[in-house]
Amino acid sequence: MKVVAFSYEIGSFGKSVAMDLAQNAGLEFIPFRDVYQLALTRNERFRARQTEVSEGRGDIDTWEGHFFSEPFSTSLFESIALEMAARGDVILIGTGMQSVLQPFEGIYRVHVRAPLEVRVQRFMELNGITVGQAHQTVRWWDQPRRAVLQLNSIFEKESGEYYDLII
Repeated sequence: MKVVAFSYEIGSFGKSVAMDLAQNAGLEFIPFRDVYQLALTRNERFRARQTEVSEGRGDIDTWEGHFFSEPFSTSLFESIALEMAARGDVILIGTGMQSVLQPFEGIYRVHVRAPLEVRVQRFMELNGITVGQAHQTVRWWDQPRRAVLQLNSIFEKESGEYYDLII
């Protein structure tokens, strides 16, 4: 049974690396979006919170923020992440996967990083936007990710010690 917990910085091409790894290793690729959608189907309170945010009545505007802003949401995320990992032969994408799966053996934890300038350049080329727009977007995504890491005690040790490989 192979399980890879995979996270990445926007613009690092981490998602592409994860997708290639999944294809070449014969693993199921499970993006964070799928975990989020499953949570919406399983929990009315989570659905209501998502509706509030989409209507502008909330201050958490990332998928991870929805999961880690309240204890009930964090528990929901943990249970879905564990369920997905139990399938075996999967790559699970998203902030928090390493933390949730940290106590278990046999989980390979990967994080893809890149210097800000490289990420901005890649994001600009990928989306056909100006350097200024790309820089603003990359910095915007970096800021909520850091905020999410500070939101919940699940991330108390969110650092290199949660990863087997940082590239």
